[in-house]
Amino acid sequence: MLPDWRGVVSDIKEEEVISLLREIVRVPSYIGVKDGERKVAQILASYFRKNGIGSQMEAVGAGANIFARVGTASAGVPSIMFNGHLDTVPVGNMSVPPHEALVEGGVLYGRGACDMKGGVTAMACALVALKRSGVKLKGTVIFAGVSGEESGNAGTRRIVQRGPRAECAIVGEPTELKIAPASKGMAIVRVTVKGKTGHGSAPCEGVNSIEKATKIVARMHEELPKLYNAKAHPLLGSPTFSIGVIRAGTQPNIVPDQCVMMIDRRTLPGETPNDLKAEFERVIASTKKEDSKVDADINIDGIVLPVMDTPLDAPFIKCLREAVDEIHGKVALIGLSGSTDGALLSFGGIPTVVFGPGDMNKAHSEDECVNLAEVIKAAKIYAFTSMKYLSDP
Repeated sequence: MLPDWRGVVSDIKEEEVISLLREIVRVPSYIGVKDGERKVAQILASYFRKNGIGSQMEAVGAGANIFARVGTASAGVPSIMFNGHLDTVPVGNMSVPPHEALVEGGVLYGRGACDMKGGVTAMACALVALKRSGVKLKGTVIFAGVSGEESGNAGTRRIVQRGPRAECAIVGEPTELKIAPASKGMAIVRVTVKGKTGHGSAPCEGVNSIEKATKIVARMHEELPKLYNAKAHPLLGSPTFSIGVIRAGTQPNIVPDQCVMMIDRRTLPGETPNDLKAEFERVIASTKKEDSKVDADINIDGIVLPVMDTPLDAPFIKCLREAVDEIHGKVALIGLSGSTDGALLSFGGIPTVVFGPGDMNKAHSEDECVNLAEVIKAAKIYAFTSMKYLSDP
């Protein structure tokens, strides 16, 4: 029987949530700041300790992971992980004070408020509420505050390699309290267009690789959207490509004999590197019919980020949907065009969903902020989801 969830979520105090969030937003924790993530982890460890929860920290490069648990810890019991990163992007030219944690009109401003110290705070407060309530869980809730998500995902990669393991995970990136069971992956496509060098005064004696590349680009934009639209995923939509780098030439008076394009290709579940290579090879072949001097090689630099596509009938997602409906009143499913630590957990064999407070459009922005009501709701939803998932039916 499910314990009274209202009693548990009543232990989530608005002023406590806001106080903890302000405290960790005030700590700069972007790459290059000495011990920034460790200081955030220490604040969380102190919060857990004051509420009777032990924690463990581990160094990950220049950063740190922190783990805490509540519930039954014996072998073989079910478990759910709350995963959130402790780092932020740099301050840049922010239009709000980056580390004052200013609160105005129910909104907290500062670097990391949205991405994703709001989610980390909500998860930590949910863990403490479960502990305070004394609710008996038939399994374990694991809090994982992780390092380096903004610079290579080192903290979660460490979890995938060494543990701790969990049956399922929720990553608290900002989704405006919408449930994201799917995200696109990413591959880098390298197109090397070959030409023939020559003097700039006699361009017809050479083959200009830049000119040939422009024809390939035009053909990409003509053919690939049609192909991608036919592959659309119900939550993720169609694949995309974006040419992010073009390198060619050494000086203006030399016809360039090589032009290299680097393309960001966002992938859908089921797509393989061979599939991607074949589609770009078809574009080259089609362009070559128009211009016989077009010649290019295609290389896929591996799947840089895997896809995430967790089935909606997964038990923990059912529990999350019920909790969202009960506390937030509106269940919405979305797919993510970008990637998160959730994709790494999913690829590592831990079914994962992304769900958290905040608007992703405010992440990394000059006026980054988070709605405090969403943070408080998220904490309640995390606690209620844990209870539903880890209570006897």
